[in-house]
Amino acid sequence: CSMALFYGGIFFSGAITAFFLFAAFYLLNIGDAGTARRNAHTLAGVCMALSIMSDYYAAVGAAALLVYAVAGPSKARGGVSEEVSQQPEPGLFLNTSRFAAPVGFCLTIPLLLLYNYHLFGNPFDTGYHHSYLAMSLHSKGFYGIVAPSLDGLKRLYSALFSRWGFFFTNMPVLFSIVYFHRFAKFRREAAVIIIMLAGYLYMNTSLGWD
Repeated sequence: CSMALFYGGIFFSGAITAFFLFAAFYLLNIGDAGTARRNAHTLAGVCMALSIMSDYYAAVGAAALLVYAVAGPSKARGGVSEEVSQQPEPGLFLNTSRFAAPVGFCLTIPLLLLYNYHLFGNPFDTGYHHSYLAMSLHSKGFYGIVAPSLDGLKRLYSALFSRWGFFFTNMPVLFSIVYFHRFAKFRREAAVIIIMLAGYLYMNTSLGWD
């Protein structure tokens, strides 16, 4: 029994979205130099695109992972030694593992655009525009994401510290924060986590995303 069990019985994208984002991060940190790493990074890019296809909310995490893929993992990470990670990879631009993830992402995300075009007649239109809550929740700003405000800070406080807030329903996160300093040697990975957290906290200040 786990938290994923509840979502396994209903049509809800949270579990599968989290799976694709975690799979992308994992794939960016495996494989030796050469073809194996390029293939893993390409598949990671595919997973990033699939996460967005299952939930637009995942765009924050996918964007952070794409930057992480191009920058490359920290030298202190496990899996690939520092000596191996520093070896230059032969080949053209598209054959390097550093850009394999963006290539995999760009090859997969057009499926979402094709889906939107087929349903709405515009590849950049989304279902949010056709929701009965569109005018009340997503009409302002960028799909409902607006500049920070006092009301937004109140929504964020409620999302974090209310009875059903994040910290009271996800107690293991508190222990993760306490021991986060031990993760400092993995600077790029830590930066990805901080960027994701900041991005999602910012989205929760906007009406319709809290």
